[in-house]
Amino acid sequence: MERLREFFSKRGVAVGASGLVAVLSANAVQAAPVGLALTISTSATIGASTVVATTTATLTKAIVMTTLQKTIVATVLVVAAGAGIYEARQASQPSPTK
Repeated sequence: MERLREFFSKRGVAVGASGLVAVLSANAVQAAPVGLALTISTSATIGASTVVATTTATLTKAIVMTTLQKTIVATVLVVAAGAGIYEARQASQPSPTK
């Protein structure tokens, strides 16, 4: 406060320290603009929905890829087992004679 009082006194304005305290205290807090709360809440909502959408897309992609991999592995196993069974059956049957 003393530095501010000296600043004003150098420029020819006589102000007491208590007067500066009163003026600064009265004007230190100002109301926020009317639309600021709406802007902040809208931005927060958009940001949150973007995060949810990204997370959901990533999770869905992981589930689809995992399911697809399981399906491919199961198909390969079934085909391999079927081929093995077919070959074993063919080998166990007597050959037809003419």
